[in-house]
Amino acid sequence: MKLVCIFFIVSSFVVDSYSQLVVRGGQSPTTNGTNQKTELTKLDQASIRCHYQFVQKDKTGQLQTDTMTLDIGAQMSEYYDMTRQKQDSLYSAYFSKIDPSTISSVSVLKGKSALEYENRGGNTYTSGRPKESARLLKNRQTGEIIIIDYLSTVPDKYRFTETIPPQAWQIAADTATILGYHCQKATATFRGRNYEAWFSPEIPVNDGPWKFFGLPGLILKVSDTDEIFSFVCVGMENLILPRDITMSQEKYINCSRDELAKIKRQQGGETRISNNSGAIVIAQIDAKDDYHSLELE
Repeated sequence: MKLVCIFFIVSSFVVDSYSQLVVRGGQSPTTNGTNQKTELTKLDQASIRCHYQFVQKDKTGQLQTDTMTLDIGAQMSEYYDMTRQKQDSLYSAYFSKIDPSTISSVSVLKGKSALEYENRGGNTYTSGRPKESARLLKNRQTGEIIIIDYLSTVPDKYRFTETIPPQAWQIAADTATILGYHCQKATATFRGRNYEAWFSPEIPVNDGPWKFFGLPGLILKVSDTDEIFSFVCVGMENLILPRDITMSQEKYINCSRDELAKIKRQQGGETRISNNSGAIVIAQIDAKDDYHSLELE
C-alpha cells in the first residue's frame, strides 16, 4: 500500500497539468486517461510560427542551447519550449498508464547518491534544467505579458502578469540579411542589459522572442552586448491550420516576478524519475547556481 501511495504522488507530479481539456469555441476535448476537465479560454489564433535558438552562457563559460517557439497571432503571441511540452506530454501519458500493482520498489536519491543515477536503465523522465519551462503570453496592443511557470519538484503552476511598454528602441542605419530577409539594426536597454536587435520590415509584425517587441517588423535576432544571451530565428513557417493560443482555467499560485525568481533559485535543480521493470527511482539533483539572469532590475 505504501508503494502505491508513493507512486500516485509521483505520477500526479508528472501528469497533473495534462488532464482532459475542454476548449471554449467548440473544439473537441482531448483525453489522457484522467477524469478531470480543464477549460481553456481561446485568446487568439496564431498563423505564424518562428523557431529561435536561445543560447546562454553560464558562469563557467559553457554555452547552453534551447530551441524556443514563438506562435504569433493578430494581437497576441505565445513563447514556449515546444520540445519541453512534447517531452512532458509523452512522459505524462507513459506514467499515467503504469499499473501500481507492478511496482516492486520506490527509491529516493539525494545529494551524492543522486549523482550515481546516471547510466541507470529503464524509462526516464527528467524535469528541470536545461529545458526552459516558462510560457509567455504577450499582448502586443496592451503590453500585458502573462508568465506561467512550474518547478521540477511540485505539480503547482505559478503565474504572474506584468504590463511593460515596448522597449525604447533606437533604429540604426546598419543592415543585414537573416533567413533571406532584409533586416535593420536597433538598440535598447531593458531591465539592466543593453541589447542589439535585428528586425525585418518585410515581416510587418510588431513582435519578437521572449519579452521583446515594439519594432516595425519581426525581430529575427537579438543579443546582449555582454555576449551572455542571444536569440536567433532559425526557422519560420506559415501555419496552414492556425493554432489556438489558449489560457488554461486552472488554479495557479499568483506571485510577483521577484517571488517566482526566488522560488526557481530554491527549487533544487532537477528531478529524474525512472521505471526499470517496476523499480521506481526518484533522483533529486542539486541545483547549481551557474546561470545568469536575463533581468538585472
